Amino acid sequence: MMELDTVLFAQQDNIALVYINRPEALNAFNKQLLMDLQAAFDWIQEHQDIAVSILSGKGPAFAGGADLALAQNFNKMAATQSARMGQKLMNKIEALHCPVIAAINGPAIGSGAELAWACDFRIASSKAYFMHPEVKFGFCLGWGGSQRLPFLVGRQRAMEIMLLGEAITAEKALEWGLVYQVAAPEELEQLTMEVAQKIARYHPAATSSVKMSAIEGYRTSGTSMAYESHLWGECFANGEPQKRIKLFLDSRKLNK
Repeated sequence: MMELDTVLFAQQDNIALVYINRPEALNAFNKQLLMDLQAAFDWIQEHQDIAVSILSGKGPAFAGGADLALAQNFNKMAATQSARMGQKLMNKIEALHCPVIAAINGPAIGSGAELAWACDFRIASSKAYFMHPEVKFGFCLGWGGSQRLPFLVGRQRAMEIMLLGEAITAEKALEWGLVYQVAAPEELEQLTMEVAQKIARYHPAATSSVKMSAIEGYRTSGTSMAYESHLWGECFANGEPQKRIKLFLDSRKLNK
């Protein structure tokens, strides 16, 4: 079994378990985490006997978004390249041969929420919430979320989520159809495994075909993804995100 720096990986029968493991950083994304998740899902894609994958986080967060300490130093080119790397991972998860269930154990923020949207469906802890605060920092979504979220909840609610930047509780996410079920924190892992085992009993050709036919109608185009990453880079080109991120990080240091 693979050993990765920022991801824990395990297999239970024909179910793969992938855990983001940067709890000290609330599972925020850095380059290493992106590379490790790519490696984990590459392994799953190469092993067609895997019928279902479960993605979750270790510690209090599911995925805490971009590492702001890195993002505050982005220029236009670095931001665009970062967006493309994130999009590559999201597209890989979306196109994986088997269903991917996100077990949302805690906050899914920014690109962490985009990671959740790329999965086939989501089961959330009652303590979880989803949030897109990008607009507050002076930039837009950059990892394909602006394409996937409107498909999941409709344009009106997607615009609410992206433009208001407010937290969406697990209960509201259930009401809006963003999650399949909400579980008590101590029951999330067991419930997710039970759902995965139920799917894993079906013939993999059937479950894979269901997944592929379902996403074909809205599969994000290369053109729309390229435009999203271009816009992300343009936001950083004006210098506003860097200023806002610095103010946020400075205020957080003062409040420690």
